[in-house]
Amino acid sequence: MISINDLTIAYNSKIIIDHISFEVKDASCVVLFGPSGSGKTSILNAIANLIPYLGEIKTDKPSYSFQSSKLFKRLTVLENLSLVSGNLEKIEDYLVKFKMF
Repeated sequence: MISINDLTIAYNSKIIIDHISFEVKDASCVVLFGPSGSGKTSILNAIANLIPYLGEIKTDKPSYSFQSSKLFKRLTVLENLSLVSGNLEKIEDYLVKFKMF
């Protein structure tokens, strides 16, 4: 479940998202749609805790899949993955499982 309460996002003092609230139940499907620059990606980035925001976001198990590569080129695969998951043992298990380590 994802619960958003009074979410506000601003860039350089310009408010992009202004005090929105909504809830997404487990096993449901939600679509964020709107014109370019309306804040869709900003909402997802806030949920993933990738940008600063005001308000409250509660998630059971946050996950995120980028449309484009968001890797740090100077870091190894393990180092990039450890930025989003502090569980190095689990990361190494998956890398071994998929023959990447």
